[in-house]
Amino acid sequence: MASVSSLGVGSGIDVRGLVDSLVSAEGAGKATRLDIKEAEIQAKLSAMSALKSALSDFKGTFSALKLTSSFNSLTTSSSDSSIFTATSTSSATAGSYDIEVNAIATAQKLQTAAGYATKTESIGEGTLTFSFASDPADTTEVEITDGSLQGIKDAINSANIGVSANIVYDGANYQMVLTSQTGTENDLTITATSTSGDLSPFIYDVAGGTTNLNQTQASTDALVDVEGVAITSSSNTISTAIEGVTLSLVEADIGTTHTLSVSRDTSSVEEAVQGFVDGYNALMETLNQASFYNADTESAGILIGDATVRGIVRQVRSVLNSPTVSSTATYNSLASIGILTARDGSLEYDPTKLSTALSSKPDEVRELLAGGNATASDSSVTIQGITENTGAGSIPVELTAPTRSTYSSNLTASGAFNFDLSVVSSLMQVTIGGNTSANFSFAGDYSTSGDFVTSGNEVAAAIQAAINADATISANTNGALVSFETDNVGNYYFDIKSSDYGSATPIVVNAKGAGLNTNLGFTVGAFAGTTGVDGAGTIGGLAATFEENVMTGTGLYSGFVLATNGESSNFSINVTSGQMASLDSLITSFLDDDGLIDAKTDGLNASIKDISNQRVDLERRLQKLETRLISQFSAMDATVAQLNSTSSFLTNQLESLSNLNKR
Repeated sequence: MASVSSLGVGSGIDVRGLVDSLVSAEGAGKATRLDIKEAEIQAKLSAMSALKSALSDFKGTFSALKLTSSFNSLTTSSSDSSIFTATSTSSATAGSYDIEVNAIATAQKLQTAAGYATKTESIGEGTLTFSFASDPADTTEVEITDGSLQGIKDAINSANIGVSANIVYDGANYQMVLTSQTGTENDLTITATSTSGDLSPFIYDVAGGTTNLNQTQASTDALVDVEGVAITSSSNTISTAIEGVTLSLVEADIGTTHTLSVSRDTSSVEEAVQGFVDGYNALMETLNQASFYNADTESAGILIGDATVRGIVRQVRSVLNSPTVSSTATYNSLASIGILTARDGSLEYDPTKLSTALSSKPDEVRELLAGGNATASDSSVTIQGITENTGAGSIPVELTAPTRSTYSSNLTASGAFNFDLSVVSSLMQVTIGGNTSANFSFAGDYSTSGDFVTSGNEVAAAIQAAINADATISANTNGALVSFETDNVGNYYFDIKSSDYGSATPIVVNAKGAGLNTNLGFTVGAFAGTTGVDGAGTIGGLAATFEENVMTGTGLYSGFVLATNGESSNFSINVTSGQMASLDSLITSFLDDDGLIDAKTDGLNASIKDISNQRVDLERRLQKLETRLISQFSAMDATVAQLNSTSSFLTNQLESLSNLNKR
């Protein structure tokens, strides 16, 4: 505040102190109220920050429970890990499997016949050519430019052809040992072409009659019985015998059956549920501390009655109490799987109930908590696989369905068919995808059934069997499908389709017997049918791939596998949401930059700013008051000073008069 050094001189009054006291008295109450209000808002801001942190911590406690993959964990165990071990993926099926390991795969080992005094002495340069029993025509040449034992070893290993070379010292000489990969299909043939020196010691050519290397260990295939089915493998790691399970063979145990157990791993889900319950209770404790009221002590939390807190509690409890699965499901609520609400609003967890639910109906528990159940809006599409953890919602699908290549005979009235082919030529030949069958016949009397349609179906079955029995067709394609069809006006025809979908298997039918025309309506000669269409489309806007009539998503949707029926359409895949997925979305909305917490915080910060503005306004008013008081007291001081001067003058005059009278 401004200071006037001469203020009060005229009157002798402490005007400066009086003005300061009056101004202070005027502003003290208002300043105190602003301080109290600001402290309260700051406390609320601190409480909201703690609440946001608690919500974020809570969100992390159930992150695993919102993922469908968390419910697909399996444990795999061997009854004797010294014989075999195993691992599994989520695609495996829980169960017990009998395993008998009759032989393990071994690798062929070849050793140089002669020893070498040093690793660096020159042997020969040129080319070593390697091939394997699985494909003798597929050869790999390894150039030898450093003809020493060490140089040959390094060249073979650097070629990375599935053969390892090592040098062994027996105390007197160095020898090379070549080891192939396991299994008889990896048996080696090695030939040599020398440009200098002599590489012939490395030749191993059984078919050619030259085996300069010594075989110290023969290769063998692994032999294992899985559920009584004999399996031969070139590797001791077998991943094709049981879907989703990889067997690792350790040792043979002929004649003894061991057990592979694949069971659902519920421990991780149980731990996650306990974490969720603890996280929920910690969140509610934070909310209670901020919004409590104690009638006995008449104390309250800083956020008592706050609409944001009430809204969070109400919405969280609403999500947890909202059904996400059918009411007829055994496990359709948190309570049904052992997550119970106590009298004080906290959650309690009964692990026995959850364990029972996971053991009896794990899919219901998964759908309740994580969701992930998918349906197609087009009922003709079958969902064979779904993507894990994509979240709930509707995923658009655009489908140009693949079709089969088709050849149809002439439309023929029912009375024109003669199904007695026993005395007429019925020679036919088909080409599917460029693969042509031999001439085949399906002669016979198919009219004995007495029913026209039955006879036609029998002829169709005979044609299909003849096509699919052909060696060329069966070796290179999946064959054909033949049916006896009718149009909408009562005409009939034979329909021959490639079993494979798409444009890669066009079909040509060559009817060679005249009887096929007069009896069945086939035009004699070679005629191409309608070539199939390749499938195309998108899942979730991303291009899908096709194999036959199976559509597979890519990228985020790579787990979606849809089987189509040959009809193009645009439809959607609808994925359900579980309670944890819904809760995650809710908590995320609270924590978003434009969410409930930040909106409340922004409001409180705006109030802090408003208080700051009010303080500025108060300071201005007090400065104006001080200026006005100083002005008023200055005028008073001047008046008092003048009066004092007059008083002094009069006093002096009176004293003068008094002195005159004394004379």
